Amino acid sequence: MSTRSMGIALRATLGFSCIAALCFFLGIFALQQISEVRSQALEIQDNWLQRVRALAAANTSLNRYRMGSMQHILTNSSEEMDEYEAKASIRLSQIREQMAVYSQLLQTDSERDQLQTFNLSLEAYAKRHQELLQVSRAGDKAAARNHLASIRNAYDQMTKSFEQLIIQADQGAKAAGEQSLVSYTEAKFGVLLVIALVVLGTICIAWLLTRSIIEPLNEALKCAQTVAAGDLTHAITPSGNDEATRLLEALEAMQGVLLSTLRQIGSSSTQLASAAEELNAVTEEGGRETHRQHLEIEQAATAVTQMSVAIEQVARNAAFTLELTQTSQQKALSGQRSMEQTLTSLASLANDVLSSAREVEGLADQAQGIGKVLEVIRTIAEQTNLLALNAAIEAARAGDAGRGFAVVADEVRALAHRTAQSTREIEEMIGSIQTGTDKAVKAMQLSNTRSQEVLTKAEQASAALETIVENSNEISRQNLQITTATEEQARVARAVDQNILTIRNVSVQNSEGAKQISAASQSLAVLAAELYTMLKKFRTD
Repeated sequence: MSTRSMGIALRATLGFSCIAALCFFLGIFALQQISEVRSQALEIQDNWLQRVRALAAANTSLNRYRMGSMQHILTNSSEEMDEYEAKASIRLSQIREQMAVYSQLLQTDSERDQLQTFNLSLEAYAKRHQELLQVSRAGDKAAARNHLASIRNAYDQMTKSFEQLIIQADQGAKAAGEQSLVSYTEAKFGVLLVIALVVLGTICIAWLLTRSIIEPLNEALKCAQTVAAGDLTHAITPSGNDEATRLLEALEAMQGVLLSTLRQIGSSSTQLASAAEELNAVTEEGGRETHRQHLEIEQAATAVTQMSVAIEQVARNAAFTLELTQTSQQKALSGQRSMEQTLTSLASLANDVLSSAREVEGLADQAQGIGKVLEVIRTIAEQTNLLALNAAIEAARAGDAGRGFAVVADEVRALAHRTAQSTREIEEMIGSIQTGTDKAVKAMQLSNTRSQEVLTKAEQASAALETIVENSNEISRQNLQITTATEEQARVARAVDQNILTIRNVSVQNSEGAKQISAASQSLAVLAAELYTMLKKFRTD
């Protein structure tokens, strides 16, 4: 099955899926090799390394176990002997435990036989060691030293077996390390080989996928370049069922549409040139008519503007006259109100003058009454003076007995004299008041007469002002009607002027539009010619 029968998306999905599968295989293979290397490492860590550690610990315990026997021989203290014997027992138990751990790590029968040989030699040495400790505890240190020399062969036999175990463990560890290195080398080589295969497979898949996309795109590009060069007769033959095939089919359809469209444009361009010439002629005739209409509208607009200016002047004059009339009316009303207040004030003043005259007459009468009272007081003072004089004379006659009474009489006489003198002064003042009161009464009577005359004149002036106010109201109403009518005419004139101006602007726009249409028709004719020239660049036959 050809790859062109599949879509680009499906092809790309399959290609990337194959690449992903190769990467997945590479990952699985690498994980397997890493797992193998890990197994070798775990073998070294969990087996051989543990063997070495167990043997090292057992070797340390053996040395301490032998050193304990020598320390036991050298000491004479029973407590230290007990301590060394206890430590020897503990170290022997540690050796057995460590060798038990070592036995669990063994994998072959030969290794187990070697361990059995060591265990037998260890038990033999332990038995001889116990006998040594008993001789040493008995106190015979020389026999103990001889016994220590006699068990050296057993110790050497045990050490030799132990060294065989160490050599065996060392050889096994080296072998495991070499095997781990071999496994690492093989894994690295295998991974590199698989990586090379995966890269090669990826390159092949990418090349096939790119080739299946680029080839039809190049074919479509050549077709598009042919159409761009103006050749619409080149046959396009799409094959396949992918997006590039559909692109070629679309280019084939576009070529057919362009070919049909260009043929129609060629036919239409000729008709367009003829129609443009006719439109130019009609537009020029319409432009001339529009220019004549514009001149007439200009004259009408000038006349209407002058009429509007005259009407607005009349309206302003009428409005100014109305304003002056209203101001005069307000002044007349203010004068009328002032005159009414004046009449009220004059009437009040006349009443006040009349009342003041009456009060002054009453004051004159009271002054006369005060004069009478003062006459009585003066008479009483004279009589008091005479009585005081008689009393003084009688006191003088009485001699020393009437001296005090004479003093009182002198005081009374002096008081009576002052009272008489004051009474005369008050009578003079009252006389002056009576004279002034008489003059005031005459003046008040004269003022009352004149205020009555002024009141009469003010009433006449008030009546005249009322007539003026009524006439001003009538004039104001007439002026208001004139102003309203004039303003209405002015608004109508301005509206007519605005309409004329609008018509003039429309006429100007029509004239400009006619010019633009004429220019456009000429340009259209030029474009039709250019379009026909451009159509000749395409091969349609």
